[in-house]
This record gives sequence, C-alpha cells and structure tokens, in this order.
Amino acid sequence: MHLDTLSEFMKFWDKEQAESISSYDDLERGEYVVELRPCELDLRVALIAGDFVCCLRSSLDHLAWQLAALNANGIPSNKRISFPIQGVNTLDSQIEFTKSTFGISEEAIAYIRSLQPYQSGERYRLHYLWVLNTLWNIDKHRHIPLHTAVTEYNLAPGSAMPIRDDKFHDHMKIFFRLADKSNVKLDPLPKSEIIFGDQQEGVATIHTFREIYEFVTEKIIPNFSRFFE
Repeated sequence: MHLDTLSEFMKFWDKEQAESISSYDDLERGEYVVELRPCELDLRVALIAGDFVCCLRSSLDHLAWQLAALNANGIPSNKRISFPIQGVNTLDSQIEFTKSTFGISEEAIAYIRSLQPYQSGERYRLHYLWVLNTLWNIDKHRHIPLHTAVTEYNLAPGSAMPIRDDKFHDHMKIFFRLADKSNVKLDPLPKSEIIFGDQQEGVATIHTFREIYEFVTEKIIPNFSRFFE
C-alpha cells in the first residue's frame, strides 16, 4: 500500500536526519560547534505519492462509471462520465457537473452534489476532495507533486543557548561557548516533514494523505453501496 510505503520512508528518513548531526571543538575560538547537514531527499518518494494520488482519485471516477452502468445495462453511453469535484458553484460548473454525471440516477447525483467542496463555502480549499483533485491535476499536467522537504532541529529543555549560527545552502552550524559544551542538549529526534503540492494551489503532507484516504474509503465510497443493492 502506498501510504504504508510512505510512512516507512518517513521513519527511515527521520533516522537518517538524526544521524546527520555532528559536532567538534574549535579550541582556537573557544567554541563548541554543532553542524546540521540534512540528508538529501530520495525523489522516489514523490513518485510514490503521485501514484497514490492518481489511484485514489481514479477510484472515484470508476465509482461514477459504475453508477452510470447501473442504468445502462453495464455500458454507459456517456463517455464523459467522471466524479466531479468543484470548488465554486457557477453556471459553468453546473453545466460541467451535469455532463459528468449524465446517466447516473438522480438520487446518486444528489449525494455527489452534497459532497462538493463548494458546499463548504470559502473554506473549499481545505476540503479533502479539493486537495485530492488539486494534487491530481498537478501530477497530471505540471510536475510530480513534491513541493519541499523540511527538517526541524530543536534544543532540548535545559540546554545551553547558542551564541550565533551560520546558514549555508545545504547545512547549518550552531556555535556555543566551549565552556557550555556539557550543557548543550539537542533533541535527538529531528522533526522531518515532506510537503506535496504547489505554493499557489495549496499543499499537503503525508499525514494529510492518510486523512484523505480515510475520508474517501470510509466516509464516501461505503455510502454509495446502497445504490448497488
């Protein structure tokens, strides 16, 4: 399962990040230097994420096709059938909605309409279906949906405070007084996060992926079972 693979990747990456911390004494300056050099992200994670998004989004289109097939002896005549996901309720969007659902029963159409992100008003961009559809479009038409990767290193409670830090392209150095070396305590587990999406369209994390998956598989698809009984 894609989500399990992504979760295992995050555990492995967190471990790598924890091992990316090194330190040394600068006796000439009387400083204790902690160097943070985050590991490069394996870009295969973006391909796995894109595949997850594609499969989950396609499952909704398959559902719409099967709903139409119920009323067409198994072969819908409407080749444009799909599961619409719309953020705004306009004349154009309703025309597109009608084209996408033509051939599906009115009761099923009413339920699909109730699930539309525009039902959330101005918060439609936070709707799980809107996020899923946005990631799907990014993956199909623009680029693999990887936005950025972030690793957060923290000082543990009671740690000595740094006197300064230097930031570079691929690493960072934090400087402490050498006399404070024994009191420097870094949190041994850095907090890493991989962010997918697009800055303009919105972003999501692996945690968001799991929430979207549970929403689709536990709250949407099972509620359509009554149409197939």
